[in-house]
Parts: sequence; structure tokens; C-alpha cells
Amino acid sequence: MRGSMIRSLVVAALLGAIGACYHGPSAETFELAQWPDGVAVDLRLSKSRVRVRGELLELQDSALIVLSRSQIVRVPIGSIRQGVFQERGILIENGRISERARTQMRLLSRFPAGLTPELRARLFAAYGQTDFQPARADPPPPPPPPSPVAPPSGDSALAAFVARARAGTERFRDPEVARAAGYRPVGPDFPGMGRHWIHPALILRDTLDPAQPPVLEYADITGRLTLVGVAYAALVKDGAPPTSLPVQASDWHFHQGTVEEESFLRSHAGLGHVMPGAEGPRIAVLHAWIWLDNPDGLLATDNWALPYARLGYPAPADVSADAARALALAAGDAGRAYLEALLHAVGRPNAAETTILAAVVARHQAAARAHVPNVTELEHCWKALWHDVQATVRPEVWERLQAVQ
Repeated sequence: MRGSMIRSLVVAALLGAIGACYHGPSAETFELAQWPDGVAVDLRLSKSRVRVRGELLELQDSALIVLSRSQIVRVPIGSIRQGVFQERGILIENGRISERARTQMRLLSRFPAGLTPELRARLFAAYGQTDFQPARADPPPPPPPPSPVAPPSGDSALAAFVARARAGTERFRDPEVARAAGYRPVGPDFPGMGRHWIHPALILRDTLDPAQPPVLEYADITGRLTLVGVAYAALVKDGAPPTSLPVQASDWHFHQGTVEEESFLRSHAGLGHVMPGAEGPRIAVLHAWIWLDNPDGLLATDNWALPYARLGYPAPADVSADAARALALAAGDAGRAYLEALLHAVGRPNAAETTILAAVVARHQAAARAHVPNVTELEHCWKALWHDVQATVRPEVWERLQAVQ
């Protein structure tokens, strides 16, 4: 039974961000292509902590030439894990670049026709170089500061809870310390929650201690594994949430002790946390975003500021969940995989529809990357995605999917 409890909580991590989009200007009509300077780029390399930010000078067959920190740097395309371009979004991922992206980058570089030997020599002389410099690691960034947002005014018990939780997990901002303490990463990194690191012994305790959460939530933020929140879990038999923490009963959600993955996808989509007619013990779960501000509240299940933080962007004052879902889809494969699974679990499409939906999601993911981090365009992405989904599936499938669009 213990094994099933742990597996249930692991599956409960299956919630995240979804979105997609299409449309936008071509490189030929894009205003930045007419500027004398090259477009601003942010290149994250495969090597740990290596990141190149600056102005794109030239696109070569196998490398980008970038003016970064007053140095002319040559960055092999094959070494770029993710390349983000001003107003164009992600154009390079895992060393791959499309011919269309090449055309856009060439137009947006300072020297679209390439650097002649004479121009190259003049640039080297201007910056005191004799050759291109290699990409170098940035200094380690400081750990993110604790959330400046205080608990609700006058709620001293909640303030004390947050203080104890932060004090107890401060050392776990170093993931290796958490690993040594017995926490282990389980499951994928979901866009709206991060990856769950679970301490099995703490999950099985009868009482909850704010300073010892059974679950830590980490996310890759600008290339660094960062602690963003914690979660508390307890086995309950009568459906009543635990009372040992100073939170409202409505802040908890429940998962059946032994259910399949699709049940959790449905529950986190707002279609009920417990399957009808299900019997047996349930797990009560509470999330607390004590290390990354959550615009929806300290104890909300999803944190839609996380997709922005992952890419190094500040979250807007009023975070749009639709835009954040589209941003999460643009940032990587986790959002796409979650969306495909959610469409299957809730809509129950047939085999032919499932194949077409996968193509729709992939197409919108590729297009969404051109709009990072434009909130208005990303919101349009979400609507455009569902328009295509509706056109793809049978009416009865669409009726079921309207609950999660």
C-alpha cells in the first residue's frame, strides 16, 4: 500500500502549461530587419552555465558571430541548446535550425552579406582581438531572493507557516543538499509546477511539519536548477483535509490512492479530483510557492509566473494564464506532451483524431516560439490553438474538451 501511495503522489504532479499559436510578420517585412544594428540574441549552450547574450553580427554556415560583453564571440550552432532572438522568439533548439530561421537570422544580423576579411580585421582591431573569442561561462548567478510578497495582512499564523517553511528549506536551494537529505526527483518537469523531488519517509508521516515538506518543487530557470516551491501531502480516509497547517480547507486538493494517470490529468484540469464511485484512501495535497511569487496566490496549485521565470523574463503584473500556457509550450517539450495527454484524457479522440491533434500541437508549438514573450500574441496563440482543435475533432469530442479550453 505504501508503494501505491507514493506512486499516486508522483502521478499527481501531472499538471502544467499548455498553449500554442500562429501568425506574425515575415522577416522581410519585420522592422528590426531594417535597423543598422544586429538583433539582440540570448544563446544558452549545452555546457553548464554557458550563456551568450549580445548583438548578432553575422550568420555563418555553422556558427553565429556575436558581439557579447565587448568581445566578438564565435558560437557553433551545434553547441546551442536554445537560441532566443529579439521579437522573433526561439529560432534554434538543440543545435537545430530551419532554413526559414536561417533566412530570418541573416536578415536580422548587422552584416547580412557576411563579414569580409577587411571588415573582420577592422572589428578585431576595434575590440583588441586577433581572432574570435570562445563562449565562456557566466559567473554563477546568486540564488533567487525569497518572495517579497507577504502573507495576507493580519494572518499571523500563515506568516509563521511561511517563515518556518522557508527556514526549513533554505538549505535545499542547493539541489545536492536535498539529494543528500533523502529527496529524489521523480517524473518529468511540468511547465506550471516544475519537477517534484519526493522524500518517501516524510510522505508516510502521520503529522505535517511546515519545516519538513515531503515534496520540493524545482525548475530549470535560465539554466540553473532552482527551488521554487514545496508541497505537503497526507493520507486521509474520510475526505476531510488535514488541520495541522494554518490554511483553508479549500486550499487542499485530493487524489485517489490508486488511479491511472489519465484520472490525474482530468482532475488537474478541473474535472474533479476523485473519480466517481472510487473508494479507498485518498491523498490530500497542498502546494506552497514560498520561493517564487505566484500571482494567483501563495497556495494556488499552478504558478503561471514559472514559464516566464524559466526563460528569464519578469512576469507581467497581471499574469495571463493563456499567455503563460503558450509561453510554456514555446519553451520546450513538456508543455506539448502535457497538452497532447490532456486532449487524449479529456476529449477521448479516436486514433485518427489523435494523430491529427499531435500534428496540430506540434505546428502551433513551432509557431508560438516566434512570439516570445509578447503577451498579446501569446494570448492569441491559445485561442488559435483551440480553433484548430475544434476543426479537427468530432462534435462529441469537442463538447468534452470545452471543459478545459
